[in-house]
Amino acid sequence: MDNYIDKNEKLFRSIRPNNVYWKDKERGIISSAAFKDSKGLSVDRQAERSFDASVKLMKENFTGTVVYVTAGLCYDKNAIVDYCPTSDDIYHCEIIRSYEKKQLSSSQAKYLANNAVICG
Repeated sequence: MDNYIDKNEKLFRSIRPNNVYWKDKERGIISSAAFKDSKGLSVDRQAERSFDASVKLMKENFTGTVVYVTAGLCYDKNAIVDYCPTSDDIYHCEIIRSYEKKQLSSSQAKYLANNAVICG
């Protein structure tokens, strides 16, 4: 799989049902906390898979609501999408602020939360 991630490629994340990750779950408003992780924000890239296959795999492997952002939204806020496959997940990527400081800034996390699309 190519390391290059096009701006239009979808990046999927599972948002746990915990209230801290939702401003208003019933209205589908995600908290910026859902896009904060000191180790880097784990996502799965769509790559060559269909949208439905991507969502299905996320639902099979993670608990919570599946959302996506495009890589372009990350690039708009100068975040890096780092393709870092694991032995268990060839689609794994991390959205990071920089290679030195992985956790996204508050404004980056808020932007992604506000633009995330709920898909399952």
